[in-house]
Amino acid sequence: MTERQMNEVEKKARDWLVERGVTIDDIAELVYFLQVKYHPDLQLEVCKDNVDKVLRKREVQNAIITGIQLDVLAEKKLLEDPLQGIIDRDEGLYG
Repeated sequence: MTERQMNEVEKKARDWLVERGVTIDDIAELVYFLQVKYHPDLQLEVCKDNVDKVLRKREVQNAIITGIQLDVLAEKKLLEDPLQGIIDRDEGLYG
């Protein structure tokens, strides 16, 4: 089986997730944890497959790269107030 070609945005979104310490396995485990009580026969491999499919969606890729860029800028204190202050103070939402 040949590897599927990814467009530039999808590749960047996936690469940045990994650079930030987030893997498909990590996301799949969270999905499994949150859904297994509603779907007792759920398998982790199904979660991984579906996370992979969701990451193929352009809207998701755009949200990932936007969120990561905001995260990077916030860490460097480069956002304008009030956004910088909100992010600094609101660990529960932006943590």
